[in-house]
Amino acid sequence: MEETQYVYALSNPSFKDMPKVGWSKKYPTIRALDLFKTGVPTPFKVEFIIFTKDGAKLESQIHTHIKQYRVSDNREFFKIPIDELKNILTNELNLELEYNILDVKSSIFKNKQINELNEMYESLKNTANEFIKKITQERTKFVINKSEDKVYVKVYRYNDEEFKRKYGEQIGINCLTTINPYLDSRCYPEYDIKDCCYFVEQDLKQYEKHICDINENYDIKIELHGGKQIRNNTIEFKKWILHTRKQFNAMLERYEWDFNIMNM
Repeated sequence: MEETQYVYALSNPSFKDMPKVGWSKKYPTIRALDLFKTGVPTPFKVEFIIFTKDGAKLESQIHTHIKQYRVSDNREFFKIPIDELKNILTNELNLELEYNILDVKSSIFKNKQINELNEMYESLKNTANEFIKKITQERTKFVINKSEDKVYVKVYRYNDEEFKRKYGEQIGINCLTTINPYLDSRCYPEYDIKDCCYFVEQDLKQYEKHICDINENYDIKIELHGGKQIRNNTIEFKKWILHTRKQFNAMLERYEWDFNIMNM
């Protein structure tokens, strides 16, 4: 497949009525950022784009057509008002100019932040949901015992008839039961496990809302609070996710788990 290329016109307030007309394989806003170097006092603005399969050929065609406006033979700047340039390209060369310019710098930064947050969120969600699914299935029973200062948790899953015979009308109710009556009274693993799972689920709901809010309202937040504040908020949000994962992992590590006795 042929790669899309771009012919563009850049303006700069430091060069009044002197647009630069060039071509690039990069998206023109990236090219504009590349050109904003030490010797240029103000940034370039992309005025319009022309999509093409052969940027060099179309650029040469345009440069030839407007050569009388060229400032220097070895530079791509032309002494012509931007509106006049647009009219020439549209009416004389019948070119289609695109004015819907993406702010690539903002877009790249936004995507980077959201992707990082979403990756952390999805990793935590998948790990937590996989575990929670195992312990909250219907007809599931915990057997918790303590031996040599270690708490062992076995997870049984009975078929309907077996569960009904053992637990009567509790079919369909997740049953979290401490079997050992001599379990240290200061340690209540069944509540620890349930509470941790509950709060992880609540955290995940809040994180999902937060990521959706950033994604949908990023430009508004940038305008209201500025990029630095958004970056600081993102750093704090990452810390929340890491804290939730730390709490969840700590709960898992407190016990010895046995999920190999399902479907008893």
